[in-house]
Amino acid sequence: MAETVITGMRALESQADPIPEETIVPFSPNGVLQLGGQTWEILHTPGHASMQTCFYQRDTRQLISADMLLAITPTPVVEQPPAGVDHRVPALPLFMESLDLIEQLEVEEVFPGHGRPFGDHRAVIARQRERILGRKAECLELVQQGIDTLPELTERMYSHQPKGVRLTGLWMLIGYLDLLINDGLIQEETVDGVWHYTPV
Repeated sequence: MAETVITGMRALESQADPIPEETIVPFSPNGVLQLGGQTWEILHTPGHASMQTCFYQRDTRQLISADMLLAITPTPVVEQPPAGVDHRVPALPLFMESLDLIEQLEVEEVFPGHGRPFGDHRAVIARQRERILGRKAECLELVQQGIDTLPELTERMYSHQPKGVRLTGLWMLIGYLDLLINDGLIQEETVDGVWHYTPV
């Protein structure tokens, strides 16, 4: 599993081109940005990634959602802890909070980072929330049955996928476990470098 993850990350890295520093325009989270002659609100929406940002134009009710809101549920990325921090930030709980923030906006059209623009963002959010909560419940049931490590849980949660691609669900699985830990339903313990999960 580790070899597959490392190979995939190296492949992604090899496809990236450096951005010249002089072309970068920094902006502050929760400020405003001028785009196309209009003022867009900057919304920090962590979850898919810790620095994920959306842009909202209140007058036209347009939302540039990047990878925060897609027609399908974006995967919460498991990131290295920031320098000086000894634990990672759970991504899926933050994603759920960001969904709540986006749901409150009045939006006519969403421009996602992948796929075609869409409307009715609240219906999209409701579908994603329902799926996440359903899969979280499945994960809890497996932990209660004594299936307590990531490889075992991945095999069970994604048994409907061909064996070679089950790893794609790993980040979502870690997200479900993070939600369950946040809810006080399970606990995580590291034994010989391996995460184990048990019901509370």
